[in-house]
Amino acid sequence: SLVVIPTMFPEIDLQQLRSAGFKMMIYANQALRASLKAMEEVLTKLRQTGRAVEVEDEILTLDRIHELVRFQDVRSNEQH
Repeated sequence: SLVVIPTMFPEIDLQQLRSAGFKMMIYANQALRASLKAMEEVLTKLRQTGRAVEVEDEILTLDRIHELVRFQDVRSNEQH
């Protein structure tokens, strides 16, 4: 199976990659770059306002983070 990481050619779409024989596309760079942009924006706002409350609507809640990392599963495994 062919795998592609389309960082250097963002103009090519998913259908074109599939037509070229690729079975898996990894968009890790795009996710990393998006997260860095979000961090930059939040840190800029924190520097400007000096208040964490000003970014609460722009960040994940702790509950959502716990869901994403399956925190309850980790806690359950620790108890066994």
